[in-house]
Amino acid sequence: MGYGGFFVLEEETETSLIYNYGAYNLNIPEGRNSNWERDGKIIIDKEALEASTREVLEWLKSPECDAPDKDDTKRYDSHVDLNAMLEAEEMVIETSKYDEYNPYSHTYNLSVLLNNLFLEHQRTGVYPKRFDYHC
Repeated sequence: MGYGGFFVLEEETETSLIYNYGAYNLNIPEGRNSNWERDGKIIIDKEALEASTREVLEWLKSPECDAPDKDDTKRYDSHVDLNAMLEAEEMVIETSKYDEYNPYSHTYNLSVLLNNLFLEHQRTGVYPKRFDYHC
């Protein structure tokens, strides 16, 4: 059966990206989210996203980077400190009610979705319009 999550860029302002997201767990009846409801929200400060991308790309070029192939950014995590962004209010999250049904933890869906959002921006320079995953 499985579980997963998905997001869609709902609005882009001069300063922010506003994503609606949802989650599901097909193994638990109350976690199925049969209507693919996007009841969670992620608001990201665009300047903070751009800064995190610059930091990661600079790190990949630095001598401290132990990556075997520094030019292949497709191989690496986004290396973004999500907790620091939340504490600095550079990102605001309203969680989906379906996050609690994830078999690992209620923050797992958000971690996967945010990591992929940042990673896609680092690879392409484009703000992702949508993403989904299923495990």
